[in-house]
Amino acid sequence: MKYIVFLFLISISSIAFSQNIEMLTKWDTTEGNNIVYIKWFYSEILFDETLDIYREDNNNGVWNKINSHPVFKGAIVPSTLQFKNDPQLNNFIDAIQSLADKKPEGVFKLLLLSKAILSDAFANYIGIQFIDTTITINSTYRYKLVTSKSNTTIALSTKTNKDSLTKNNIAQNPHCKAANKKVMIRWTPNEKKIFAVNIYRSNDSTKAFIRCNKTPVLVNKVKNSKGEMNYPEYFFTDDSLENNTTYYYKLKAIDYFGKESRFSDMIQASPDDPTLPPAPFNVTASQKSGKVYMSWAIDSNKTLESLDIINYHERDSTRKYKASLHSNKRNFIDSTAEVGLNYYYIEAKYTRNKKSKSPVIAVIIPDTKAPSKPHLIKITADSGIIHLMWNKAKESDLEGYRLYRGSFNKDTSKLTLVNADPIKDTLFSDYLPKQARNRFYYRIAAIDTSWNISELSDAATIRMPDVIAPPTPSIINIISIDSSINIQWIQPPVDDLASYNIYHKMSNDSHDAKIFLTIANKEKTNNYTIPCIPGSNIYYIQAIDSANNKSSLSEGFTINISERKTNKTIEGIIIKQSNKKICIEWKKPEIKDCNFQILISNDNKPFHVLAASIKQNSASIAAKEIRLPVEIKILCIGKMNEKAIGLIEIK
Repeated sequence: MKYIVFLFLISISSIAFSQNIEMLTKWDTTEGNNIVYIKWFYSEILFDETLDIYREDNNNGVWNKINSHPVFKGAIVPSTLQFKNDPQLNNFIDAIQSLADKKPEGVFKLLLLSKAILSDAFANYIGIQFIDTTITINSTYRYKLVTSKSNTTIALSTKTNKDSLTKNNIAQNPHCKAANKKVMIRWTPNEKKIFAVNIYRSNDSTKAFIRCNKTPVLVNKVKNSKGEMNYPEYFFTDDSLENNTTYYYKLKAIDYFGKESRFSDMIQASPDDPTLPPAPFNVTASQKSGKVYMSWAIDSNKTLESLDIINYHERDSTRKYKASLHSNKRNFIDSTAEVGLNYYYIEAKYTRNKKSKSPVIAVIIPDTKAPSKPHLIKITADSGIIHLMWNKAKESDLEGYRLYRGSFNKDTSKLTLVNADPIKDTLFSDYLPKQARNRFYYRIAAIDTSWNISELSDAATIRMPDVIAPPTPSIINIISIDSSINIQWIQPPVDDLASYNIYHKMSNDSHDAKIFLTIANKEKTNNYTIPCIPGSNIYYIQAIDSANNKSSLSEGFTINISERKTNKTIEGIIIKQSNKKICIEWKKPEIKDCNFQILISNDNKPFHVLAASIKQNSASIAAKEIRLPVEIKILCIGKMNEKAIGLIEIK
């Protein structure tokens, strides 16, 4: 890259080399900031005295000092991170320190000034920048620079507020010109607002632009042959490019605070060798029934020898010569085009081995043939997994397979697609909830790279084995009734619960509990009455499903059965019966802290609990819950295990 730039005539001379100090301000509200940058320039760059910054708020005529420490060279040392991010920063600081009391001159002075513009860390170090972080967004400010010792005002800024906040001035009117293997670029200079420009390039306008200048491009007027001061025609040359390639450029202006603007308008150029002979143009291509029909035009040229038709495919960038035609031919038919996206161009061959290429044109040959119907050959089931295997399709452009699952054999409209992306292999494992018990039907379809889908395979069906044990039931209470006990539990929420095992052991028995009896789960059984055994008993319950999967044993429930005692009698039982319910009332026995249970029995079978934990001496029972004739037992149990029983029969 070449830079048409003259540092010794740098465009900021009107600021940097004036005898007066120029004071600039810039608002910054980006990324949550709310600050004002203040920067000042004068001919010597470095100022001998310490300085203070004063601010006037909202034109009130009152100036307040806003810096807590005097501003001078070396007052703010760059951080370790700033040194790390800027490898040249330390060299510039060393150069400043080596000056001692000397003033920078010439090109060295301009290099220091450029660095101070582009680097906040360096500007802070040499004492020409201050950042005001105490502003409010709706205020108007003016700043002045005052010497600390003599209290002399040496610079005054213009008024600034949020309304003066604009994006950095972009590089206006960018323009470029292509030449042989290079592109030359210019823009409209703006010395008062633009310090330099960065140039970004891409060979694809839709992709990222990369900066192609190593250092910012600065421009200024130069003397022409008549001694007049004018800008050069172009400010930057991007060389070592490839001909016949389109390059896109965007520019970012850099202001005097070292901040880049947004991108300028995009410009483009295509380097070209002006000595190349004419290339074919107006190239057209279309397809019909798998054939490609091409036509073109080319300027007459006596040195044209032949026209080569060149083709390559999206899957293979290798160039293939389709035909070499006479120079007077202007059309061609390709009968062997591959399915998919094809690219064609025409290479004109001239004498002295010169060649010119036409623009590339694309033609799509559609693939409309679906793959053959696949065949599922094996399906197996495991715990929560169904494994499928099928024969590999023979198509060379196969993209993969789609797998469908359903619960109905012949209803293909209710199939669910299992895989989002085509399956590349010929086997697949479908992971399902282990508790799934319905029968599954599977079908597959082959799909090619053009997304043609084959006919669905025949269905393969399977049901997963039931390997899930039912949840552990929980005994909630055991009630002693005469010479029996009624065990009550919470039934597990399982649809295929088949039975229960009741385990028993005495409390003083060190052996494991043994099965006492097995109960079929009829009509969602949740209690059962068994004969009682005197002493301290421990009972457990276990649930068993239809696949004979057994739950773990419940926690043991201990009940002490004492020798049978004479129970009191509940008297004054009154029955009120209607079509919808049966109401029972009774006289409360003289037992403290008692509650009541209602038990029923049909056909002289053991009593079972219908209602429990009743506090009052009455109960209402839905008629549909009782089958007549029925025996009803009212059981009262006190805190000290005192009992009272009342019996009544309803026919």
